Amino acid sequence: MYVQSSVQSNAVHFRFGRAMQDEELLMAPIYQCCLFRFSTLEKLLTFVGPGAIPLSERMRASLLGEIVQPLILEPHIRALDRRLKKILGEVHYCITSKRGYQNVVLDDGF
Repeated sequence: MYVQSSVQSNAVHFRFGRAMQDEELLMAPIYQCCLFRFSTLEKLLTFVGPGAIPLSERMRASLLGEIVQPLILEPHIRALDRRLKKILGEVHYCITSKRGYQNVVLDDGF
C-alpha cells in the first residue's frame, strides 16, 4: 500500500512541461555562467555522435521495467535529444565565442 500511494503521489507532482516547447529560461545558468564540469560534459557527449546511443533510446530502455506505463510520454522522450543538442550548442558557443576551453570546462578530477 505504501509503495502504491507513493507512486501515485509522485506521479501527481511530477511534470515535464511541454514536449514541443523548450523553456529558454532553464538555459540561463548555462549561458550566464559558461562553466561546465568535464565529467558532466563528457557524459553528455556520450549520447551524440557516430555510434552513440541517443539519450532518448537510453531513457526508453531504462523505463521498460517501470510499474507505471507510460511513465514518460513519447513526445517528452523525443524532446530529450533536441534539448541535449541545445545544451551542447550553448557549451560550444561558450567555448568558441566567450572564454575558450580552459576557462569553460573545469577539470573536476573524474
